[in-house]
Amino acid sequence: MALDKPIALTSPMIGEFGWIVFDLQQRVRAFFEAYPEHRKIVICHPSMEELFELADDVLSITMPDGFTPCGRGAEDGPFNTKEFYDTVHKTVVESVKPDVYMKLEYENRFDDLDGDKTERNFSADSIVEEEKYMTISCRSISPRGASKNWAPAKYDELVGRIRDEYDLPIYLVGLPEDNYLPDGVKLIKTKTVKDHIALLHNSIMHFGSNTGTSHLALLSGCPLVTWGDSDRLYNRMVYETNPFSIPIKCLKGTWDPSVDDVYNDLKIFFERLTRENSYHG
Repeated sequence: MALDKPIALTSPMIGEFGWIVFDLQQRVRAFFEAYPEHRKIVICHPSMEELFELADDVLSITMPDGFTPCGRGAEDGPFNTKEFYDTVHKTVVESVKPDVYMKLEYENRFDDLDGDKTERNFSADSIVEEEKYMTISCRSISPRGASKNWAPAKYDELVGRIRDEYDLPIYLVGLPEDNYLPDGVKLIKTKTVKDHIALLHNSIMHFGSNTGTSHLALLSGCPLVTWGDSDRLYNRMVYETNPFSIPIKCLKGTWDPSVDDVYNDLKIFFERLTRENSYHG
């Protein structure tokens, strides 16, 4: 690739993972498609490289300690302001000196997904030995969003009952620092988003409270059992961000369902998948 090509540069991808996948990824793709002869550069964490398949180069920037992006906007804090985002934009433009630049504003836009609902279906070869297994995410983030976490003891009990019932390996998907690891769940070293895609794409079923990996499971063709607190979240998961109509069971009404409720619905869902030969792997 000739380095003297004109440069097409995107805004830094520093929002929450779910919004990058369903909104920003689509906009980056459309932007790069408009400049096929340019050297295409995306600013993001290197682990997200697989999300931007048209990029020629991925560059990363160091964010200050205490920066906690939420959606495409920000929470309260010294760095989480429009002025801070404008400074980030100015810094990357002055550094890269692009010929064309796609600037995305970073205010929260929870009701306005820009991305097309026909997102690319993610897939990757398996990175584990077992042909059939399940995956789980056990969100454990604090203090931000702690109300969405499920008690570790509940995850332990649920995993124990599922392993007793089905005798299948269960792998953790997600960053270890953001997840609880229940007894009996396997942890495999992952380096990039592609590793998580590989775990999900080849999994029989994914389960856990609603979080970023729930979205990735649907885009990776993995049947999903999840839960959350509202009709709005239910509609978003089942219809709005499920472009390939992947089988999903979404319990609604609370972030803290009983183990019995989750287990019983999961069992019905899994056995229906089995009858319909809907295994992935």
